[in-house]
Amino acid sequence: MRLYSGRVEALEVNLKQKLGIAIAVLLLVAESKGQQPSYVSSPSDRAQMQSAPTTGDSNHTNALSTTDAAVAKPIFVPPGGNRSAEPTGDVRIKVSGADTGGAVAVLEVQTDPDFSTPLHVHHVENEWFYAIEGEYDVKVGDDIFHLKPGGSVYAPKLIPHAFSDVSEKGGKMMVVAQPAGHIEAFSVDLFKVISSGTHDEAAIKAVFLKHNMDVVGPPLPKKHRTMTTP
Repeated sequence: MRLYSGRVEALEVNLKQKLGIAIAVLLLVAESKGQQPSYVSSPSDRAQMQSAPTTGDSNHTNALSTTDAAVAKPIFVPPGGNRSAEPTGDVRIKVSGADTGGAVAVLEVQTDPDFSTPLHVHHVENEWFYAIEGEYDVKVGDDIFHLKPGGSVYAPKLIPHAFSDVSEKGGKMMVVAQPAGHIEAFSVDLFKVISSGTHDEAAIKAVFLKHNMDVVGPPLPKKHRTMTTP
């Protein structure tokens, strides 16, 4: 019985943790919109609900339902799919800022071994990095976090950060930007520069600057030898 009770208690704790994470995400999105979550009622809201008659204006109710249905809709993206209308290279927009009223954007990033972003600062977006495949080093401020699949790290805006693929065969990462900010337009413009064949640092820095980001340092050091053909 003690073993069974312990398992029940562990399950309850796990469910409470997941509920807390879900509520935190909802609050984060609501905060970015400058709104109060719909499930958080004020004293005046409760008073109005208590004093409201049981029968209401059906036309008003139908109008509200129609508006909510128009705003809230599911978004399906197939494997390899991209919500961006323009090419973004190895970045796939899974949830666009246009889908969330600018509250959040979700990106899937495919990377090769030793790929690294330069050390940079966002003035608008907070970012959350989640390793899906492979392994990554993510530098945030003075700390470097090693991510394996399932690991994540949150990088607040205004703090210098960079990430590097330290896998043997490449990896895949999810990046959540809150608010969505300029992250999608940045991905489009960066791909245009890279796909043009130029690797001019000035051109790349200009893309960062255009989208309210500053390059403040070099990429993270490489972990693997570059393979050369004899």
